[in-house]
Amino acid sequence: MSDRVVNDSRIGLSFLSLTADDPLAGWSSRNAFADELRGLSADYDLTLIDAGVLGMERNATALISVSQAILFLARAGVTTQKTASSAASDLLQIANGRRCAAVLTMANAETS
Repeated sequence: MSDRVVNDSRIGLSFLSLTADDPLAGWSSRNAFADELRGLSADYDLTLIDAGVLGMERNATALISVSQAILFLARAGVTTQKTASSAASDLLQIANGRRCAAVLTMANAETS
C-alpha cells in the first residue's frame, strides 16, 4: 500500500486512495489489511480515513480496528434522517468503545 501514497509537499499532506469497490480485495484477511494500514499510519502524526459509504461490514471493521476515533459525516439535504440514524447506530455497535462524533456538512440556517 505504501507505493500508493501520494505526497503533496505544498500543503504538507499525504494521501492514500483505496479506489476499489472492496478495499479488502487481494488481502488474505481483514487482519492483514488492518495490519498494513496500522503500519502505514505509524509514520504520520494524524491519519484520517475517508471510508466513503461502508457497504460491507468487514471493511468497516478493518478500518475501525486501526482507528482511535470515528467521525460520521452526514450531508444536509442528501443524507436522510433514517440513513444517518441507521449508520450511526451501526458504527456505535462496531466502534468497540472508541470515541465517536457526527457532523452535518453543507448545512446553513435553512437546513439546520
